Amino acid sequence: GSTGQCKRLLQQVESVSCGDHIADTCADCPQGNGAAFCNGECIWDGSTGQCKRLLQQVESVSCGDHIADTCADCPQGNGAAFCNGECIWDGSTGQCK
Repeated sequence: GSTGQCKRLLQQVESVSCGDHIADTCADCPQGNGAAFCNGECIWDGSTGQCKRLLQQVESVSCGDHIADTCADCPQGNGAAFCNGECIWDGSTGQCK
């Protein structure tokens, strides 16, 4: 029936969109290029240096081009340039919130 066909289709399409290209898994997206190649269905985890599936990062925040546990962790010593996405830079305190 249609349920069997749906399962076969899902087994055939085991890839993810990395933004501008497709890979078997999010971990395969960077191809040695780091965060720049980790987009689409995936997001860069700056704390581990890995590309991960967006849905797995529920307890993290998006800093724009990477993720962190909290907005305060987004800058990684790089200041306002690394504080984007769900977070904003507070210039008066020099903190990502």
